[in-house]
Amino acid sequence: MKTFRELFEKSRIPAFYDEPMKNHTSFKIGGPADIYVLVHTPSEIPDLQLFCRKHDIPIFVLGAGANILVGDRGIRGVVLSLEAVGEIHIAENILSAGAGASISNAAKRAAAAGLGGIENFYSMPGSIGGSVWMNARCYDVSVSDTLDEVGVIDSLMNFSNKKMDSKFFGYKTSPFQSSGEIIIRASFKLSKGDPMVLENRMSQCEQDRKSKGHFSHPSAGSVFKNNRAFGEPAGKIIDSLGLRGYGIGGARISPLHANIIINEGNATADEVRRLIEHIRDRVRKDLGFELEPEVLYVGEF
Repeated sequence: MKTFRELFEKSRIPAFYDEPMKNHTSFKIGGPADIYVLVHTPSEIPDLQLFCRKHDIPIFVLGAGANILVGDRGIRGVVLSLEAVGEIHIAENILSAGAGASISNAAKRAAAAGLGGIENFYSMPGSIGGSVWMNARCYDVSVSDTLDEVGVIDSLMNFSNKKMDSKFFGYKTSPFQSSGEIIIRASFKLSKGDPMVLENRMSQCEQDRKSKGHFSHPSAGSVFKNNRAFGEPAGKIIDSLGLRGYGIGGARISPLHANIIINEGNATADEVRRLIEHIRDRVRKDLGFELEPEVLYVGEF
């Protein structure tokens, strides 16, 4: 049986082979992707979809790699990166951005134009596409609060623009998590604001993230969902068990915030996953709570 690489090499679609995914995730962890395709425009995607469908090659769509843990054995099939689809445009109170654009950069552009609504996402290491897919939430503000329209390509390779309604979104959930559509762009309906006030708010968000250790080591930010279903944030629940600073191999619960796992430099995906499961087991055993991971497991472990 031919490998995915042997099949794909016949496609003439530019690609990288055996690409280390640790170079494309905020954890700086992850084995090789069989095939890594970087598109520069959404128009390149249908040919890729068609070829992969014909040859039964799976496609994983990569955002900024900020909320995933890629297995040490990597990802089979194609990893589709939209990193280069990152344009940002503002017209009146509408900000439109490609799926690969940084949501932090989008917030900065909006604030400079005197537009508010996404400033809480400043300094969050996520893409527009990934943030929409996850319905990212920061400081009690969700992406769906200002999301106006999303451009997608469906499994039949049709392009469409969809008007959004926040009622179809939930805490860290979106309809795109089950639709099979590829998000290629999104637009946000923002409100007028004082650029100085917005800049100050962004600075506060950045300083808060720094104080919690988001940037001290490679990490994926919050490991567990923080919907306060058990009365306290996940970090406080974990901290109450004295787990802050506990580690397995090169993976450690941040000494600055118990809901962040850091890569001290040589952590493996297996070590991070074991640490996540250790936390869940302790919380389940000692407190009777079932913490839900926010970080997604991708690939083979």
